[in-house]
Order: sequence, then C-alpha cells, then structure tokens
Amino acid sequence: MALVLVIEDDKPVLENLVNLLELEGFDVIEAENGSAGVQLASSQIPDLILCDILMPGLDGYEVLRTLRTSPTTATIPLMFLTCLAKAEYWRQGIEWGAEDYLTKPYTREVLISAIKVQLQKQLKIQYQEQSTKQAKKGLLKEALTLGESMLIIGGSWGLLLGLLFGFKTGLIAGLILAGLLLIVGIIDLYRDKEKIT
Repeated sequence: MALVLVIEDDKPVLENLVNLLELEGFDVIEAENGSAGVQLASSQIPDLILCDILMPGLDGYEVLRTLRTSPTTATIPLMFLTCLAKAEYWRQGIEWGAEDYLTKPYTREVLISAIKVQLQKQLKIQYQEQSTKQAKKGLLKEALTLGESMLIIGGSWGLLLGLLFGFKTGLIAGLILAGLLLIVGIIDLYRDKEKIT
C-alpha cells in the first residue's frame, strides 16, 4: 500500500489521522513539525504528504517550498490539511505547488477520496514517464539497427567501387559513404526523438 507522511503539530489530530489512514490500509509515517517532516520526506520518499500549515518553526508553506527545491522530493504530491479557510490561503498553497487543500473539519470520505485521487494521478505520471523511457529505448535500438544497415550498405558500395576502381580506393570510398549514411540516419533519428519528447 502507499506510504503517507503526515506532518501535524497538534498531537491529537496527528494520532487521529494516523489511525484513520492505517485503518484504510495505508502505511503511515508521522512528523510533529515541519523540519522533522522535511527530513522524513527526504529519507523515506513517501507516495503522498499530508501537511498542516500553521506549525511552529517551518510552517506548511515553508515545508512545501523546501520540498519543491530538492530533486528527491520535488514531485511528491503534498496536500494541505488546515483550518485556514480563506480563499487567499488556498490560492497561495495551490500556486506554490500543493496538489490539494482541505480545510478542517473534513469528513473521512472527503479525505480518503482526495488521497486516492492524488495517488492515482501520481501513478499516471509514473506510467507516462515509464512509457517515455521505453520509447527512448526503442529509438536507441532503431538507431543501432539503422547504423548496422548503413554499414552494410556502405560496405556493399565499397565492394562494388572496389571492383570498379581497385580494392583500396573502393574500400575507402565505401567506408566514407557508410559514415555519411550513418550520420544522416542519426540526424534523422534525433529529429524523430524530438517529436516524441
């Protein structure tokens, strides 16, 4: 099951969240402040982070900003769970990169639904990244096959030219031709790669 990091300074709220998530089958790690949460996120790489905003030390916004600047944690989805209900707080959280913003009190159903939506989005992103990697591997394989073909064609031309102009001259001409064909093939492959990415 997914690993969820909960960052919450209010101990009873933290305990309730952890219990609720564990009953829903999630693996849960917890932090009682923003600094500890950033450290746990960096070392454990959770699938999702639930974070309060109003905390001593690093508040939720600073946690989000810190996580987004690290390549290790930049893509971990973060949802704010907070009592700050004004639109300007919500807007700030979303603009800074939070995936969702739930105001307290929220129901169990709303929380679990929001978590599942974020985890599904993350799975889609991972699938797309994997598909892109597979496509690039396919292009590399095609490049190698193309390169082999160009060498065979160049070698054939070299043999033909060797018969016409003498072996040494024909072989050199064939190798030059093979090199040119290979370069043209790689340039063409690079253009195809740019269309995919």
